[in-house]
Amino acid sequence: MSDAVSMLWADHTWEEIAQLAEAGTLVVLPCGATEQHGPAITLDMDSRIAEKIAWAAAERVWHQHGVRSLVLPTVHYGVSAHHTDYAGTVTLDPQTYISLVCQILNSVILHGFRKIAVISGHGGNVPALSVACRMVADEHRRLPVRVSLDRMSEVPPWFEEIISALPDEGGIRGHADLIETSLALADRPAKVRRERIGRPRLKVDSEPDWEWLTHELTDNGTIGDPTLADPELGERIWQGAIDDFCERLRRLWSHHLH
Repeated sequence: MSDAVSMLWADHTWEEIAQLAEAGTLVVLPCGATEQHGPAITLDMDSRIAEKIAWAAAERVWHQHGVRSLVLPTVHYGVSAHHTDYAGTVTLDPQTYISLVCQILNSVILHGFRKIAVISGHGGNVPALSVACRMVADEHRRLPVRVSLDRMSEVPPWFEEIISALPDEGGIRGHADLIETSLALADRPAKVRRERIGRPRLKVDSEPDWEWLTHELTDNGTIGDPTLADPELGERIWQGAIDDFCERLRRLWSHHLH
């Protein structure tokens, strides 16, 4: 294998993957979605969030901290049934998604890898991902295996500070809103349909406490106010998220298997 080792799983041959497994390399699985993000943002936004953070963090921890990391191809489909009233959304039912993720992780473990970090760019995936990661860890507990998943249950202090300073978006935010549009403008501005950025007609003034469908909350798939988006804000969020994931990879790497 050459000295300049790619961090991308798909760039390698089977012999190189076997060598990386023997070296104790950590594996990252980015999980996204293919779903509507309003009139201005493309369907791959959640996949882009997961893979950009995964790629940037894996590269940084390898080169700066010696943490060998391989990033698997992104899972581009997720649990997105609540968006299916909008064209372009592709969804898996939770049982299928759990099975898919379990089979991916089991394949990685079969080839000798023992530390895996899963990152999701779509909140709707997290409950099913949590089940899948638990199932895989239980199945391989005698090896042992460590599977790390950010369940998005806690807001990091740096992000809480950003959120607290944001302007009101009409009482509710969370999809193709100020934050996601800022991320898109900071990352791939040419893909954003700027002429289609507009404030939606929200049908509620707070998030309901029942299992809602997106069309019940908004007239165009956007939940929040993307007209307030700022690429500088997006860049701050990207860097904070990458920093956090770097730290998670470093913790997983330093954990001793028994």
